[in-house]
Parts: sequence; C-alpha cells; structure tokens
Amino acid sequence: MRSLKRKPFRVLLAGLFCTALAAALPIMASADAGGDCGNGVKWEYIEDASTLRIYGTGVMDDYDSKSNPYFTYLDDVKTVVIDDGVTKIGNQAFYDHESNRSIQSVTMADSVTSIGTDAFKNCKSLQSIAFSDELVTIGNGAFENDGNLTEVDLPDSVQSIGDNAFSYCGRIESVHFPAELKTIGNCAFSSCVALLAADLSGTKLTTIGDHAFEYCGEMKTLILPATLTGIASGQDDYDGDAFWGCDSLAEIYCYADPKNLTWKDLGCNDFSGEASSHTTICYVPSEHYSKYNEYSQGNGKFSKVNVAFAPIDLGAHLYGHSISLDGEIGVNFYMELSEPLKASTTAYMEFTVPGETETQKVYVKDVLENSETIGDKTYYKFKCRVTAKDVASTITAQMDIDGVKGEEYEFSIKVYAECLLAAPGDYFPEAKIEKGVALVKSLLNYGAAAQTYFKVPGTAANDTEYMTDAERSAPDSITAADINKSSYIDTEAVPFVGATLSLRSETTLSLYFDKTLGEETDFTCVGRRVDRETTDKYVIARIRGISAKELGSDFILTFNGGSVTYNPMSYCFDVLTLSNKAELKNVCKALYCYWQAAQAYFPGGNN
Repeated sequence: MRSLKRKPFRVLLAGLFCTALAAALPIMASADAGGDCGNGVKWEYIEDASTLRIYGTGVMDDYDSKSNPYFTYLDDVKTVVIDDGVTKIGNQAFYDHESNRSIQSVTMADSVTSIGTDAFKNCKSLQSIAFSDELVTIGNGAFENDGNLTEVDLPDSVQSIGDNAFSYCGRIESVHFPAELKTIGNCAFSSCVALLAADLSGTKLTTIGDHAFEYCGEMKTLILPATLTGIASGQDDYDGDAFWGCDSLAEIYCYADPKNLTWKDLGCNDFSGEASSHTTICYVPSEHYSKYNEYSQGNGKFSKVNVAFAPIDLGAHLYGHSISLDGEIGVNFYMELSEPLKASTTAYMEFTVPGETETQKVYVKDVLENSETIGDKTYYKFKCRVTAKDVASTITAQMDIDGVKGEEYEFSIKVYAECLLAAPGDYFPEAKIEKGVALVKSLLNYGAAAQTYFKVPGTAANDTEYMTDAERSAPDSITAADINKSSYIDTEAVPFVGATLSLRSETTLSLYFDKTLGEETDFTCVGRRVDRETTDKYVIARIRGISAKELGSDFILTFNGGSVTYNPMSYCFDVLTLSNKAELKNVCKALYCYWQAAQAYFPGGNN
C-alpha cells in the first residue's frame, strides 16, 4: 500500500522481540630503582626497557617543581606505564621542567579516571597516548606544549577537558571528542595550529571556555551540538572569542537552542574575514533560524558574533509519507535530493524510535534506484522499519552527511493510519476501500496489543476517534478453533522441540531443535533467508522476512535429509491453547485478525 501525504513530520525506528587494556603488561626486567609515589602507589624504573612503571592501588601524589621521587630518571624514560589499580595521575607527575626529556609513549590502565594538573606538560617528545577507557577528567595543562602529538583519541567516558589541557600542541591534526564530554576549558586547544576539525556533534557539551580554540588557523570543520549553552562567556573584555584566529572557517554548524545559548564574541576576527565582516556563515536548524536572526540584530545577544546566520539546508526536502503493510511494517519518507547529496557515498537518513538502543541508517547511495517521478520532480524513498509495539511511537528522521545534520522530521504509523481512516477514498482504490479500512484498523489493534505486552508507554495505537469500541475489541472473540493448526513433522526421527515468533516489522519464525541434530546443520527454506544459531541447549533455524499476508502459510524447512513444515499461525494456536499469559494471547489474537485483513486486501494471500 502506498499513498503520499504532503506533510512534513518526524521519524524513528523500533523493534519488538519475543526474547583495554585492563592493565599494562608487567615488564619482565630488573627494576633499577623504585619507591613510593602515593598512599599505596609505587614507582619503579626499568632501565633495560627505558620504562617508568607506576603500580599499586589508589591515587598518585601531587608534585611541584622537581619534587617527584623519580625526577633524576626522567631524562632516560621513553615509556610511562600506569598499571591497573592506580586511579589518578598526580599533578605535575611527569612535567618536563627541562623541556628536553624523552618520554615518547604513555599507557594507562582502565582504573585511571583522572589526570592531574600539568601531569605531562612540556613532554615535547610524547607521540602516543593510550588513554584509560574509564577516564573522566583531564586536568588543566595536562598535555600543554606536547609538540609531537599528532592525534588525540579520547575515550567516550571523558566529561571535562581542563584549561590549557592541549594548548600549544602544534602538530595535533585530529581529536576524537568524547560522547560524554560536557565542558572544554579556557584555552584548552589554543594554538593547536594544525587542528583540522572540531566535530562536537556527538557530545553532551554544555560549555566552551574563553579562547578555547584560538589560533587554530587550519580548522575547516566546526560542528556545535544541541546541548551547548555557553561559548566563551567570560566576564572581562579580554575574555570571550573562543575561536579568535580560526580564519580558515567559512562555514559552521550550530544545533543549540538560541534561547538557551550565551555566545560571547567581541567582534574580533573569529573565523574568516575581518572583525564584524560576517563572512563566515553559521548554519542553524530551520526551527531556530528566526530566533538566531532576531538575536543577531541591533544589540541582540549575538550581534557581536562575527557570523551571518542561515538555516541548514543539506539539499534534502520532504515531499510526503506513506506506510508499507504488504511486506514488513514501515514508514516511507519521500525526499527530494540535491545533486551533491546524491553524489555522496557517506550521506544517510537516520531513523530513531523511542526506547530503542540503536538507530536505523539508510544511505542515500542505496535508494537512488528507488525513485518516483511526480510532475517534474523526482523523489527518493527512505524506509524506516517499525515493529507492532511502536505503531503509535513518534519516529524521528534526519539526514546526515559527514556529521552535519539536516532538518528533523517526525511521523508515526498511527498518524498516517488516522489520515487513511479519515478519508479512505483518497488513498484506497474504490473497490478496496472497505478492505483497506479493515486492514488499517486491524493493524492498530495489533499495535495496541503489542504495546501492552511489551509495556510501551503512551496512548494506545487503537485509541482513535475513527474506531468504535466494538472494533477495538474485535480480537477478543478469537479462539483457538478459529486458527488452523497445520504444522507437522515429516520425519519422526527429527529432534524438533518447538517454535517462537519474533514480531518485528516483519515476522521471523524460529524453529528449535535438540543439539543432537548437529551444530553445523545446514537449513534451507525455498525463497527465504534462514539463519542458524546455537545455544547451550538448542540448534535454532530462523526463517526471516515473513510478511503479514503470509502468516497463515506453511514453511518447509529442510536439513540433513529431513524436514519440518510449520505455519506461523500454529504458534498462535499453541499460545491460545497452552499459555496462561493473557497479554500474549491478546497479541496472537490481534495478529490473527491482522493476517486475515492482509490476506483479504492483498492478492496472493494464503488460507
């Protein structure tokens, strides 16, 4: 079924289913020297490996000047290893006061959660850092003036980067900004003159400090996240200007809500162009553009920010929606795409469904053969698969190209279903209007039953003015006698145990066998994808891609000279006769009604 409705909404996906290095390796060499460097923390220098090892349990001591106990060995240390058990690297623990030491690599166990102030400052030979995967805090000046670092791969656990943490690291070209990052301190990346990009879109960043990226003159990409509330909001006249001297930046993308954002720029030459030239374009979400534009006028709070604001346009424009019911359940977004977007191999539409841990990504390059011309326009279909339990869920859809996100759209199966029920003559062929309405109502009942079974919050899918109480309760009258139990086993020797249904956007039938069948058994089912899985108890064959109209079909699974024939409705029969779970029975009753309606509407249905 496909009908287009010209109305932009949002989108998402959902599913429903019936079912470090922990520590540095010890170095096998004789320790030439060692001692305490914290309460429960010790150090040892291994001369053969030019390695300084920190081990034990707890927090390293903080130091200043030349007070650390291993100071005299630092001229020869090439590798620093922080063992499992150490939780914090102390202030100035490896500060190179002489600026001529030779530390080249640092490895931290995952027990390390904090790096102290100036901990590795001035380590100009430092080339590689294996950060702890549990690191939370990077202290002020922690890696300041470490001029041989070329990339910084921060773990997603890091929440704060301190003042001057990486300032004057003149060879850094790339930084992975962590997913949990909330604050970037003053001058944190100041004078990182080789840094090419600051893609902060995947972070939880709230504040960027004064002069945080000043003199990053090679930076060409800057993406600011929706969580941002403050950019360079210092109080003194000198403060502010987080991006002063970033004169290669001609385009910025900012997703923050302008009502919640403070951005202090004194009209200096932040970004490309002279002060107050507004040469740089800051692209913002369409829904925020008018407010950004308003705030940039007169004495508005962005009037001194040296950019011109413009709405984001990735060249993807929504024409309309449809839903799919003949195969898997899905929402289709019909998009007009620009030529550059069609030429991209990395652009994709991302769908999100509340409660789901993973999003769906549909790449532009994969839909170019799936187009439709209406008038003089060509539209491309992006499909989001939706499970029964999420028929009423709001799906979110957003185009993404290399981290730059376009306009966000929302939609749901239920919203479209109500459009169909409000004016069925606009969507269904005249001869099929009655059957089409019955199919849509049975889908809403199926969705409502699945919502209850899987405990999905929100208004029930069938709670709509277009259905009567009698129609909502129609599945209640279904009994096992209405369902044809047709499964059988062709070979008595086959160790068949039972079956389950996975009720995602399309149904998967899983057939379970005793392990005596053999873990390497090859399963086949004509015209179907069959996946094999083994557990401690079973060998499982999963028959994928069963559409609504096929729910009453026999599926013949063959293997090792034997076969099993099973009908998905047999599972519903077994639930109604054997299960004591009322909510699962209601799902099966509604599924049966949905199959009956799909069989009636679509040609080729099976009895």
